[in-house]
Amino acid sequence: MEKARAAAIALHGAQDGAEQQHRFLYAFSMVENAPWNAICRKVGFTLLGGIVFPTRQGGFLRCNDWRFDLFANSEE
Repeated sequence: MEKARAAAIALHGAQDGAEQQHRFLYAFSMVENAPWNAICRKVGFTLLGGIVFPTRQGGFLRCNDWRFDLFANSEE
């Protein structure tokens, strides 16, 4: 099964869950990771912008901040 399809199935399963305690699901992918960014876009995540995470080694990672609205297709 391709990764994008598997991600979409997982996201829709989370949307259908009986307990919807959280509205948003977040994903953080490195800016340079084009395949993962494409998957996020394809399955319906919204790109909020860039974010910088500090690493344990003292450096920094530039990541994209993606958000998926779990309630997008349900009544609030």
